[in-house]
Amino acid sequence: MDSNYLSRYGCKSELRPNSHTKEEIEHEQKFADMRGFVNIIQEGSDSDKIKAIDSLSEQLKTDITIKEDLVFFTSMVEAFRQIYLNSENDALKDKVIQIAVQMGIERQIQVIVPGSSLLNQISAVVIRNTRVIQIPYGARSIQSHGMVVPLNPEITTANKIVRCEMKFLGRGNTHRYGIVGPITQRMAHINYCPGSDRDSVGAEKTGEIIRRKEWIQGNDQFGEEDIVGMEVNMTVNPRTLHFFVKDVQQKHFFTGIPEKIRFCGYLNQIQSEFYVVLFEESEIPRAETGRMDDVAHEF
Repeated sequence: MDSNYLSRYGCKSELRPNSHTKEEIEHEQKFADMRGFVNIIQEGSDSDKIKAIDSLSEQLKTDITIKEDLVFFTSMVEAFRQIYLNSENDALKDKVIQIAVQMGIERQIQVIVPGSSLLNQISAVVIRNTRVIQIPYGARSIQSHGMVVPLNPEITTANKIVRCEMKFLGRGNTHRYGIVGPITQRMAHINYCPGSDRDSVGAEKTGEIIRRKEWIQGNDQFGEEDIVGMEVNMTVNPRTLHFFVKDVQQKHFFTGIPEKIRFCGYLNQIQSEFYVVLFEESEIPRAETGRMDDVAHEF
């Protein structure tokens, strides 16, 4: 594969520290090349993706030690999963299956969720790939810089009632989750978090909710590996967002949410991550209305 072919997809890696020994330099160059192949697998045409998978497979035959770097520091697994679930190109899907077996990651990409679940549609929207990467059903931070991570699919009034539950890993991370409206360039700013502007709201592990840079206390705290959830009801007027912590509906909630939203997570500690464990559509809300102690806040 020639250098012009690779350069179209931006193969230079800026994610890992500079090396010093000859062996480290060679290892870093191999990783940069392989990350270039991953970029092609994410963004290239089907024929380019097949070529990139073949090249990746050949390099892995001679240096299997690079596998852990690929799995942890790139979005490779998620790229393979998206192809396996969504591609109509059988030849490309076969290539994905072959390399998944070669790397021992086939269980991570062959996922079938029946019924009203939307889980297989989940993918992280990576605004800056020098801070976070995609993982199956979520995202992982590769630097200790703040980054909001919106999730596909976008939720609209056609979706009725949608629930999203997620889990955070990484004790040093400021666990935050919420919803955002349009994806904009200001989300790339290091200080942006859900709740920093008029187009988003959030909740934090401290039990506070965040709206327009105002932190409001009163919900339950949560920590690493606790399951937290959100439910948006797009059928009522005004539309609502309720929070759940460890399966318990929270006191503070939002009304008047936009017609189109995305759920999101937030990461700001290296090697921290979040992933979605439930994402489903329903015609019956789980959130109870009219509770005496509940407090509604305008979006």
